[in-house]
Amino acid sequence: MADSTFKVLSNYIERYYFGEINLKTLLAIARFPKYRRYDQYCFKTGRAIEKLSLIKKEGV
Repeated sequence: MADSTFKVLSNYIERYYFGEINLKTLLAIARFPKYRRYDQYCFKTGRAIEKLSLIKKEGV
């Protein structure tokens, strides 16, 4: 995540790593329903990009 939620998520992953929260809690938090406005994806190869197709276009 390249936006401001990265630090929040990193903190929760660290808490899981040190046993302060369990995996179920981490996964529930990672969904960030109130913070998340969109999902981010990274396509690193031309082959991956070729698999994409436009489903719906919206104006901003």
